Amino acid sequence: MADQKSAYSEASKHYVEVKVPESAVEKGRFDRSKMREEKYNENWSKQKVNINDIVDAFAPDFTVKEKGTKYIFKGGRYDVSADMAGGYLRIYDNKLKTWVKLDGSPVSNSGEGHYKIKKREEM
Repeated sequence: MADQKSAYSEASKHYVEVKVPESAVEKGRFDRSKMREEKYNENWSKQKVNINDIVDAFAPDFTVKEKGTKYIFKGGRYDVSADMAGGYLRIYDNKLKTWVKLDGSPVSNSGEGHYKIKKREEM
């Protein structure tokens, strides 16, 4: 198993410390992500997840793509999209074309399917 947490953490640090200060576009994305985190963090924190376990379960043979604030582990059927500013992740089912919960079932509303990524010391 690769250490996806380390890769995500390094990418997040680079995004926050290098990309955001260099780009007004990225600063705007970062600010919007932090506003979402502030608004929804209480709900997202109710179910913290180990990013290594989620990627191993949903995208074991992944490639990585960065897009805006997202660090995406692209798998076959599933993509795990981790927000580098907000510290949460979501799981996208490419076959069903929708976000899913941890059991693979589709989310029924926009409040579902966001999971706070555990800090290293919580793992």
